[in-house]
Amino acid sequence: RTFCAQLTMIESAAAALSGCRVWVTRPRGQAQALCELIQGAGGAAVEFPLTEIVPAPDQDAARTALAQIAQHDIGIFISRNAVRYALDLEPALVNVRGKCQLFAVGAGTAAELSRFRIGAATGPGPAYGSADLLTLPQLQAEVVRGRSVLIIRGTGGEENLRSVLEQRGAVVRYAEVYQRRRPDHDANQLQLLWRQTPPDVIVLTSVSAVRALLDLTPAEQHARLLQSALVVISDRVCSTALRAGFTGTVLVAAGTTDSALFQTLLLWRCN
Repeated sequence: RTFCAQLTMIESAAAALSGCRVWVTRPRGQAQALCELIQGAGGAAVEFPLTEIVPAPDQDAARTALAQIAQHDIGIFISRNAVRYALDLEPALVNVRGKCQLFAVGAGTAAELSRFRIGAATGPGPAYGSADLLTLPQLQAEVVRGRSVLIIRGTGGEENLRSVLEQRGAVVRYAEVYQRRRPDHDANQLQLLWRQTPPDVIVLTSVSAVRALLDLTPAEQHARLLQSALVVISDRVCSTALRAGFTGTVLVAAGTTDSALFQTLLLWRCN
């Protein structure tokens, strides 16, 4: 029996995740769809937001940068949150089509743009995130040299995209439209969560979530935490978790979408 056939069998089973306790740490308000997929497969989904997404502190600077997007040759949206917060700040972005060349990091970001009838190119895969996007012919040195690029993102994100584009000769600016921050969690509630619903597998969707999880976990549960299986969205999150001392299985999803994370949970259960 091939691995693909095994996976097909698991996907078709209503109880594929039966008995599994899955902590979903997506930002507050963004976990419902994945939790429903987990519950539909018989798993116990626990919402445990480790970050929350809020507007960037300098809204005026972000709005000014977005208003000038048509003056750039290229615009790159980093995430679905970048799309949402950018359009909240500057609704006229829906009219940017044809005024500059647009790109999206990941299929989920491209899909979010398409909801507003904004088309954007994305990477061909299988590389993840900005590394995938940077393989496109339209972003190679012979094309971007001397061209201006606006990257729409959150504050304090990874710098690889800007660094590579500048090495290729582009002039790069940021429009930082949102920020991540750690939500408040009650220590007593966390103790209760560990007693009643300890995780079999944890879904982590950012580097900051890894750090928050370590900081918030009660000291007496740290050893148990580090043995937990993880499903993560990128090699960067994976390497952060391994450096932090996680010793359980760590699987990297093929993308950031709920579907990709769910498929990876099924793969974890298959193993």
